[in-house]
Amino acid sequence: FVDGLDGGGDRATLARAIIDLAASLDMRTVGEGVERPEQLACLSALGCDLAQGFLLGRPMPADELTALLEAAPARAA
Repeated sequence: FVDGLDGGGDRATLARAIIDLAASLDMRTVGEGVERPEQLACLSALGCDLAQGFLLGRPMPADELTALLEAAPARAA
């Protein structure tokens, strides 16, 4: 649902409905396929909890990911 989200209209309405439904069920939402800053901004404005996609991180070999995670400071879930 992220593709075309930054154009508003029906896609934004659908994304808002999904995000609101998840919130009413005490679930967190993840916007998948975020490639442009505008998409991230729209998801944030709609109340989406998390996002993933090429804008935020490119695919990498498992050993590089392991090293990255091991070097990152611990965060509370």
